[in-house]
Amino acid sequence: STVVLCHAAAIAMTGRGSGRILITSSAASFQPLPGLATYGATKAFLTAFAQALDAELRPRGITVSCLAPGFTETDPAAARPSPAWLWRTSDEVAEAAVEGLLSGDPLIVPGLPWRAVAVLAPRAPRFLVRRLARAVGQRMLSRSRPRP
Repeated sequence: STVVLCHAAAIAMTGRGSGRILITSSAASFQPLPGLATYGATKAFLTAFAQALDAELRPRGITVSCLAPGFTETDPAAARPSPAWLWRTSDEVAEAAVEGLLSGDPLIVPGLPWRAVAVLAPRAPRFLVRRLARAVGQRMLSRSRPRP
C-alpha cells in the first residue's frame, strides 16, 4: 500500500513541481530482528524505498522523508519492557517527524539512542549485530510475555 500511495502522490506532486512525502518505518529497519523477522524486513524495505524515492524525486521538487522511530509510547498506561530512556512519547516522535519533513531531512530518527543504532548497526560486523539483536530481542520477548 505504501508503494501504491507514494506512486499516486508523486504523480500529483510532479505535476505541480513540489511536495513532501513522509514514510513511517522504524529503527527496527537498521538491524535484523530474530523473533520479529517479517517486521524488521518490512521496515528495512520502507527505509530503503523512502531513501531511493527521495533521490529520484528531489530533482523534481519533491522531498521524501523516512521516519524511523524507536520505541514509542502510544499508551502511557502500558508496561514498557525495556529501559525508560529508550522510549519517546508519541508527541516527541510527531514533532520530530514534522520538523524533519519541513526541513527536507531524508531520514528522521527521533532520540539519540536510536540515531546511534541507525549509524552504527549498518557499519558493525553483521555477526555482531545479529548476536546483539538476538540477545535484546529475547530479553524483550521474555519481558513482554505474560507470566503464569
